[in-house]
Amino acid sequence: MGLVLMSILMSTHTIVAQQLPATDLSDSTFKPLVGKHYISLKNPSTEKLTTTTKISFYFWPASASCYQLELALQKWQLEHPSIVIERIPLVKRPSWRLLAKTWLVAKQLNIAEDFLSQLYLAIHSQGSTIENKLQLEVFLNDQNIDSLEFITLLNSPLINQQLKDIEINNQLLPLQGVPSIIINEQWLSDASMITTSAGFLQLIDYLISNTSTGQ
Repeated sequence: MGLVLMSILMSTHTIVAQQLPATDLSDSTFKPLVGKHYISLKNPSTEKLTTTTKISFYFWPASASCYQLELALQKWQLEHPSIVIERIPLVKRPSWRLLAKTWLVAKQLNIAEDFLSQLYLAIHSQGSTIENKLQLEVFLNDQNIDSLEFITLLNSPLINQQLKDIEINNQLLPLQGVPSIIINEQWLSDASMITTSAGFLQLIDYLISNTSTGQ
């Protein structure tokens, strides 16, 4: 895919943008194991497992591995149109807040899908750096987006509250870093457990088709 490689940046409890190398999806020998490739968020003895209908994708736009997984998920969803994929920005560091808020603004303006695609391209294919509002304005102008309206909304109480709510929710979950996925609010995996985008898709397929045993 010509994707930009990133080194693994680690802190004590935070996995940041681990590179996800390509893997052959035809590998049928990969069988996800609970505790190794994913963890259960609910006690299977008290919670009735249901058919998987939703994937929560926790991401940060500056992560190359999130970009890779995004491309893989987009292609995968074409074959699974009934599965809902919710993209949620993960904020593990203060510097991640700007891009998290840009996503929230794009959703508010109903341009989220195209906006995210262009944001990924700018950062990972064109080498753009978006770490402050001036750099963000340059990107917005390049996309013919009204930067005044966008930045005004970015600083609004609405978006600030949405970000606060997301950060609180993130802290309630065992999210270590990006990319992370939660399948049907029951199973969680991240880049410390799955090392390829293909592996994430295999995990999703496995848990969808084995909901009675995916514990």
